[in-house]
Amino acid sequence: MMWRAVTLCLMLATSVQAETVVEQPRTEWAAIPGATYDTDRGVGLALIGVIAALDPAIEPYRYRLEAQAFATFMKVDGQQEVTFQEHYIKLDIPGLMADRFRVITSLQYNRQSNAGYFGIGNNTEVEANSGERTYSYGHTYPAVVVDGVWTGFDWLGLFGGLHLSDHRIKQYPATRLADDLSDGSGGLYGLKPHRRAQVQAGIIHDTRDHETWASKGGFHEVSGRGGLGFGQDRFGYQGMNLTLRLFVPLVEKHLVLAGRWLADGLMGEAPVYLLSEYGGLFPAVGLGGADSIRGLPSRRYHGSIKTLANTELRSRFLDGNFLGQSAAVGLVGFVDTGRVWSVPLGDAGRDGTGLGLHTGFGAGARLYWGDTLVVRIDHGWSSDSSGLYITVAEMF
Repeated sequence: MMWRAVTLCLMLATSVQAETVVEQPRTEWAAIPGATYDTDRGVGLALIGVIAALDPAIEPYRYRLEAQAFATFMKVDGQQEVTFQEHYIKLDIPGLMADRFRVITSLQYNRQSNAGYFGIGNNTEVEANSGERTYSYGHTYPAVVVDGVWTGFDWLGLFGGLHLSDHRIKQYPATRLADDLSDGSGGLYGLKPHRRAQVQAGIIHDTRDHETWASKGGFHEVSGRGGLGFGQDRFGYQGMNLTLRLFVPLVEKHLVLAGRWLADGLMGEAPVYLLSEYGGLFPAVGLGGADSIRGLPSRRYHGSIKTLANTELRSRFLDGNFLGQSAAVGLVGFVDTGRVWSVPLGDAGRDGTGLGLHTGFGAGARLYWGDTLVVRIDHGWSSDSSGLYITVAEMF
């Protein structure tokens, strides 16, 4: 499925400070409205708001409240519809238990009428002149997420979390998903209405100099997770994740080489939507899309085992103050690559036997606002497609 995204974004950021001196407690906030367009999701409207209370006694802040409302609209099969929604309220409170414990909790509502499904395995192909819904399904799920992080030492910590969600899958006729279900070769779970409970736990090693825009150090994690589905669809699965992140300053904070490598595996009866996601402290969609391989369609590759590598050359310049708040801009070049395996031991028919790497590359821009906000704009190209992504926070 070839697609290209064009985005127009109007940003308005404003801050309020108790004091202009960094060493004094202060509050900063930002509101970012935006208008987007891409051929997968259509015209979109978004509003992201952030309020953070900064305090020199607590790293990185006393609290940070973030909220987002986002929806896209387009014609599908001749009718206008809301193709994508992502709304959430997230509260991050560090500094608990003598500045050793941190709680991050969120309420979420997600709905997509065209979530990608291109088949299982690393060798899936896209047919030319396919229909608008050939490689998609509908997915709606509200969720409650509670994560806790304990930093018993300055460089080593533990984290755990509980994720509760309620899922509804809408299947369309004459799709790749319908074909896989009809021939019985998919081994697919999670397609009937169900609720899902997942717990996870892991170890983190964090030596970054800054949480929002690191210029040196590392941030590594290893974790395990397990989940159950109940309701009309019952299943159980287990997963492991290893993620390594490294930041090397080439010219202090002004030019940084950043890299991430992750390996993620699922065992058991994982629902179909998790086969195109990876886990850990910061779970996200992949392989394909803004958080994995930029330039590939979102959820392009599904598999139980995933490996992913991202390399970025990040610059930061024009540091100054705007409306009483520190601000800077930057440019980024990147290369993303990875692959999946359909099952833990691999399947030569679905996955191939060689390297089988899928690669995207591109460039982007950054707006650094205060100590807690980065606006990311990336354009990626791949052999499948290209795409433009505007979001908040670095990929890693």
